[in-house]
Amino acid sequence: MDSCCQTSTEKPTTPTQCPVCHQKGKSIQLITLKALLQPTALETIRPELTYAFCTNSSCEVVYFSGVQTFGKDISSTPI
Repeated sequence: MDSCCQTSTEKPTTPTQCPVCHQKGKSIQLITLKALLQPTALETIRPELTYAFCTNSSCEVVYFSGVQTFGKDISSTPI
C-alpha cells in the first residue's frame, strides 16, 4: 500500500537524447559539470536532475537534462 507521505527513493532518469540534435547522450555525474562549466553556469545547476553529454561535436549543446541545456559558450574548456 502506498502512503501519501512516502518519499520516492528513485533517482530521476537521465534523458537519452539531446533536445537539439536528438543524438544519444552519455550519462555524466554532477561532479563533471562542476569541473567543466563556467562559474555563471554553475549557479544554475540543479543537483536533483541527472545530466548527459551530447556526443555530437557539431551540436551547440554540450550537457543536457530533461529541462536544462548547457552550450559550448558556457563550458570552461574548449570543445
